[in-house]
This record gives sequence, structure tokens and C-alpha cells, in this order.
Amino acid sequence: MMTSGGPVRHRRPPADSPDGGPRPKSTADRSQDDLVAEGAAAAESAASTAERVDRLGNLTEAMAQINAAADFDALVAAAAVGLGTIFPNRAVALALRPDGWCRLAVVEGPDGAVVTRIVASDLLDRLGDHAEQLTDDLASAVLSAATWSAEVASTPMTEDVLITLCHWQPDSPPVCLVVASELADDPEQRELLWQLSRTFALAVGGLRSFAAEHSLALTLQRSLLPSMLPRHPDFDMAVRYVPASHNAEIGGDFYEVTELGSALLVAIGDVTGHSIKAATIMGEVRHALRAFAIEGHPPDVILDLLNRMMLKYHADFCVTMCLLLVDTVTGETSVANAGHIPPLLIDQEGARFVPVQGPLLGIDLPRAEPTALRLPVGATVVLVTDGLLEDRVTAIDEAMATLAETAATPETGTPADEDLEDLCERLLERFGHDKDDDIALLALRRRAQDRHADSPGRAAAEPTTD
Repeated sequence: MMTSGGPVRHRRPPADSPDGGPRPKSTADRSQDDLVAEGAAAAESAASTAERVDRLGNLTEAMAQINAAADFDALVAAAAVGLGTIFPNRAVALALRPDGWCRLAVVEGPDGAVVTRIVASDLLDRLGDHAEQLTDDLASAVLSAATWSAEVASTPMTEDVLITLCHWQPDSPPVCLVVASELADDPEQRELLWQLSRTFALAVGGLRSFAAEHSLALTLQRSLLPSMLPRHPDFDMAVRYVPASHNAEIGGDFYEVTELGSALLVAIGDVTGHSIKAATIMGEVRHALRAFAIEGHPPDVILDLLNRMMLKYHADFCVTMCLLLVDTVTGETSVANAGHIPPLLIDQEGARFVPVQGPLLGIDLPRAEPTALRLPVGATVVLVTDGLLEDRVTAIDEAMATLAETAATPETGTPADEDLEDLCERLLERFGHDKDDDIALLALRRRAQDRHADSPGRAAAEPTTD
């Protein structure tokens, strides 16, 4: 284009700068410091991302371990371990147990051992007095090392701590998690702490609800069982009832010892299932058993009458029962069985099960005659429900053999010398942990001098058939 001043020449913008702006620096143009700074920033970002991923993974694992805890103390320990894994410093978890005691667990970092102890039951209330409410369920505070150590003398701190309290219900006691105070300034880490606190609180709430249901079921069950055993000058007795470890529903296990003049009626049994209905039937069976016994019926007739009652009124249920009628003067005993584990006899010859069998109550089948035996002085009878012996891996015959061997080998002395309370405790210690079914255990021993001298051939308890 021509003007009066001559031709005007237009300068083209650089090819790599279409808007005419300054061209960015090429890699060659950048300084070494720029490259180092960018590399450091990228590495820091990658490390931060990896750390967040690790913490989220640790949070997930901690939540799983908390929810998998089978009892209260294990739950508090799992919370402390999980907290110490996510935030690798000293970690503390606290919660109020259903029995009113406060359980504290402390872990020294991700690889530290967990230590648990009982602390004052009002500790959570006192810590709550320091905290500021954050949400409806969360409260928090930073406590100086001196303040914390004054409140929790058994677990002193040398640095300030952040406490977080969480309720699973508005009127419920809180749980508390304690970590280093520097986390108070990091929103992302606080969010992880809050999530773990809520998981901990909900798990504690679930266990407390289960404990309340279990306690109610146990109270109802015990109300349907004999309040005490009779005291007899010629016989020692001991009994245990242990509810299932992992079942809040009421069961149908029962026992009975009733004096009938110079005889003792001894029974143990189990109604199928865990429910209020099963417990109701158990109560009916116990009362009917006593009524039929007072009428003077022998054990096999009592079982026949009970069977008719079950067939008429509770045809959908079955009952196992082992029944003994013991003459307290002579030791002569009549035994009848309805599908139950037979009596275990322990005397000077060892321990063995009486070979007496029969169909369950609630099944219309013929029943055998009772088995007769004589209990010499010092002989012990042990009656159990299947909850003591059954588990997921051991055959019942093998478990019965182990029970007989264990019962016949006290820690000191002879079986006749062992206190029956000690015998029951020893059997429960050996067989009674983490059971899925209720356990009833009854032990009976003839301890007075035999008023009718044993004949040489009848020194041991030998079953015979009438």
C-alpha cells in the first residue's frame, strides 16, 4: 500500500505467537533453576497425592477392623491401632463400656503395641467439658500436655493433643479419639479424623445395643430357670448357665433339680431354636416336668407324658432331655433320655458316658425302658447341653471323649476330691469360649458315707437295664 510518505511495510508476528504476544521461553531458554523448581513441585505434588491415598487406604482398613471387632475391649483397641496407623504418632481411643467402666487404649505410633486400661468412668464427661461443639455429633478441643495429664494421670502426654468426641445418639455417651495437636490446622486430616470418630461411635453404639439386648435375654432366661439348687446332706451340686457369646436372642437350655421325699429328680434339656417362643416352651416343659414327677411317675413315663404335651401343643418344636431319679439313701438311679447327650459318670474307674438313648420330645416314636445304675460314694454325674461341646470343626463323639478325659483328670488329687465348683469352672475354661449356643452344665456328687455297703462287684457305677 502506498501513502504520501512512501510504502508502509507490515512486520509479521512470529509463527509460534499468533496473537503477536511475546513468545514463551523454549526449554533451551529456561534457566536451570526454573527446571529444578518445576521438578520439585511435581515431586511434591506426587508425594502429597500418594500420602493422601495411603491415608485413605489406612482409614478404610481401620474402619473395617473397628466394625469387625467382636467385643468391646477389642473394639477400643482396634480404634487406637487404626488411629495410630493413619496418624503416625501416639494415638489414644476411649469409650464407655456397657458395665459403666471407661476403657482406654493407647498406641505408640503405627508399629507400637496397643496397651489398654480401665480409667475413671466420668473421664469422657470431664474431657467433654473442655470441648467445643462442631456439629450435632462432634466436639473437639486442643488440650495442653499439662491439662491432659491432669485429667488422665495413667496416660500422661509430653505434647499438646487434639481430642475429638463423637456421639452415635444425642443422649449417648461419646467416644473419644486423641492425636497430636498439629492436626487441628489441617482440614483434610481433620476430615479423616472425623470419619474415623463416627465409625468408632457407631460401632460402639452397636455393641452397646447388643449388650443391652443380651442382658435382657439373659435376665429373662435366668427368670425361667431355678433360682437356686436344693441343699442335701448326702449330695454336692453345682450348676452353670452361660449364654451364647454371639447371640442376643434367648435360648431354650434348662436344668432342674427337685427333691421328692428321699429322691432327687435331676434333669437337663434344650428346646430347639433361639427365640421368645423357645424360652416359653422351656418354661412350660420345666413346670410340667415337676408336676409329673410330683405325681410319682418314673423317668420314662415322665418323658412319655412330656412328649404327648409337645405333640399336642408345640408340634413345630422339639426338646432334648436327660432325666435322672436318684435314691439319696441307696444311690440307686434310674436314667431316661430323649435325644440328649447322656450323663457322664466319673468314679474310681474313670469317666464314661452312660449308654442311654431315646428319641427327642416332639417326635411320635416308641421309647426305651429306663437304665438303672447305682452311684457309689464319691461318684460324680456331669450333665451338659450340646452348646458346651459343639463347634464348627470338632465331631461330637470326639468332643465327648475329650470332655470325659478332661473331667477325669483334675489339676490335683482325685476326681472325688475336686470341688464341683472348680470342676465346672475347669470344664468351661476348656470348652466354653466363643460358643454359638447357650451352655447349661450341672454336676452332682454323692458324698456321704454309703448307708448300704457296696458289694465287691458294684464298687463302680455300672449301668444295667431293668
